[in-house]
Amino acid sequence: MKTLSLFFLACATFFACQHSEANPAPAVTKKYTDLQIDSLTNSHRSVKSIDVVPSGEQTKQLLVDFPGAADIDWEVGNNIYNVEFEIDWVDYEAWYDQNNNLLTYKYEIKPSKLPAVVVNAINQKYPKYRIDDADRFVKGSVSGYIVSVEKGKMEYKASFKDDGTLLSEVVD
Repeated sequence: MKTLSLFFLACATFFACQHSEANPAPAVTKKYTDLQIDSLTNSHRSVKSIDVVPSGEQTKQLLVDFPGAADIDWEVGNNIYNVEFEIDWVDYEAWYDQNNNLLTYKYEIKPSKLPAVVVNAINQKYPKYRIDDADRFVKGSVSGYIVSVEKGKMEYKASFKDDGTLLSEVVD
């Protein structure tokens, strides 16, 4: 019985560690303004992107920025590369320009890991809504959180700066 309890404790510890806060925190390029980054990523979204096999340089840069990246999928559209991957069971998404400059990235977090100032801003903007999903993002000079909130059939996706300032919202 004691061996079985130790086994379950070890398993619980392993899985708790796997869902902790993401580790990599690469620097995004300062080559572009925040508006230019938005324009570049929107240009990618405006066309039908295609799956692509990355160059050796692209793969190398990704692994420098995000050591341990696995299950990697690349797409390209308008010379902007979007890559989705995982690190320790955490989903990531990153955007690169054609010169392998990291434009922006985001990764999933548990809603319970949102800072109090952001949770307070969410509760003020969306009273009685439930936080469904949360991501941490870094883009140019701005970092913050993207959250999905829902109440009944109403659902919003909103982004907030680290200080709780609302950046954008859309009906989801």
